[in-house]
Amino acid sequence: MKNLLHDTVEDCERVTFEEINRELGEKVEMLVATESEDEIKTCEERKSHIIEFLATKASEYTKIVALGDKLSNMRAISRDYKEIGESFWNRFNVKDKAKIGWYYKGLRNSLASMSAYAAYQEYSKLVDEVFGNDN
Repeated sequence: MKNLLHDTVEDCERVTFEEINRELGEKVEMLVATESEDEIKTCEERKSHIIEFLATKASEYTKIVALGDKLSNMRAISRDYKEIGESFWNRFNVKDKAKIGWYYKGLRNSLASMSAYAAYQEYSKLVDEVFGNDN
């Protein structure tokens, strides 16, 4: 459910966290909020905040939800990158593969406490395949 909702608040003017709370409850609202980005900040500030939050403040449950979201992203990135090649990066606001890689590698480091999960192992493998295995 959260994966379906987190971009909704960012992308739809009329959908609010309060509405999510009213319709789906406080727990879902909290999970959506932890995965939503503050559009006022720069892209790098937003991404740095997410990496730091997951590394230092997120609960295990929040990390599991974030891992599911990021694994879904990496599966799509890997699939499309293999099909399209380097022009794939033109789809992003930040078109620099190295900067995008910095984010996904940072997420991997932040979620390292999830390393026993098969989902984390798959995520890490995809990050290495797409962006290289250097830290």
